[in-house]
Amino acid sequence: MLINLNKKIAFICPFCSEINSEELSLFKLSGGRTGFDCMHRGCGEECVCIEHKKDKYRIQVECPICADLHTFTISADAFLNKPVTIFKCPVSDIDIFYAGEGEAVDKALNSGLEQYSDMIMPFFPDDIDILSQMLEVIERLSGSGDVSCSCGNEHISFKPISNYIVFACSKCGRKKTIEICEDSLAALLNASAIILK
Repeated sequence: MLINLNKKIAFICPFCSEINSEELSLFKLSGGRTGFDCMHRGCGEECVCIEHKKDKYRIQVECPICADLHTFTISADAFLNKPVTIFKCPVSDIDIFYAGEGEAVDKALNSGLEQYSDMIMPFFPDDIDILSQMLEVIERLSGSGDVSCSCGNEHISFKPISNYIVFACSKCGRKKTIEICEDSLAALLNASAIILK
């Protein structure tokens, strides 16, 4: 049986919410750990890591739904031969990662995006005005280097998920959440820095 050594993966970046898809040769995955960054300009965050171990693939996905890191394991036989492999967020049961043959991945991705949109719409906070003001303060602090992690890294991403703003350190993976509300806005207006601890 002939095995197609060219696969396609697709995922949604949890940091900028853009859709990413990439054609790749399985030879690229033969060297152990392979990371996949968001390809959209200005982002570049690592969203997916695939590790080949003997007869299995270990896949880690930064979740665009719950902001957690999910780990999945699949046999090499299934990964190589299934037309499409789909992994879901275990919290929301929404598709977050696709791999397989190009057309099958595209079809599954288009179907999954409808789920994703339906899931994300209720996640918008009740008060968009407060969110806007909070993001403005955070962006100002970030621009002056005052958003950082206790590990020393200043490359911190942040995005609203549900009624929270989720911060994530690109170096150590530490996360911090701030509720989107008037009290949080008041605290931010008086803050000189945001540190992930």
